[in-house]
Amino acid sequence: MKRVLVMITPVSHSRIEGISRYAREHGWLLTIHDRLAGTPPGSNYDGVLVTLRSDERVAGFVRRMAKDGVPVVDMTIERPRVKLPRVISDHGMIGFLAGEHFKECGFRSAAWFSTGWTNVHALRFAGLSESLGRTPTRWVVAGEAETIRTVKASGKPVAVLAYSEAEAVRLLHLCLSTGLDVPDDVAILSIGDDPLITDNQPVPISCIRQNFPKGG
Repeated sequence: MKRVLVMITPVSHSRIEGISRYAREHGWLLTIHDRLAGTPPGSNYDGVLVTLRSDERVAGFVRRMAKDGVPVVDMTIERPRVKLPRVISDHGMIGFLAGEHFKECGFRSAAWFSTGWTNVHALRFAGLSESLGRTPTRWVVAGEAETIRTVKASGKPVAVLAYSEAEAVRLLHLCLSTGLDVPDDVAILSIGDDPLITDNQPVPISCIRQNFPKGG
């Protein structure tokens, strides 16, 4: 029985669903590791599935496993300089599809919203820019006050592509709390795979789904 370590953050139930289904069909024994618990337990694994992000402890562990000949597959591309096999979404196409949707809806003003900036953000933003034929406004903000000032200062109506479901919901709540109408003033499009988050809001949020079960 093959022992496979799974280190995925943030926790994605749909990804785990796909991985677990494959593992059951192929007789794998999965260890689902919570990164907040510290160093992964042991090192006697036949394979590792990981989302390699900024945590250097995880990066060091992954390098050691790969050096020892253990197959490691990255399920994101935040650190493209680390040479690993990857199963990822077409992030450029995600941004491109968002731009096409905005044009179909007749929006002339578009923006990007996130609270961080990584290689994945850049790929999605590039796809959005390619579709629109111009570079849209980029809102990369962290604090609530800064986000509110940025959104209020923008022209209306504006279509906004949010990096994730969590980012989209955060933007939605801030808009509603300051009297901005969604979607008439600010139309929000999310990226993700969790309808439990996007559908159960005061204003349901449209979403580009990534089919995480298939990726898993």
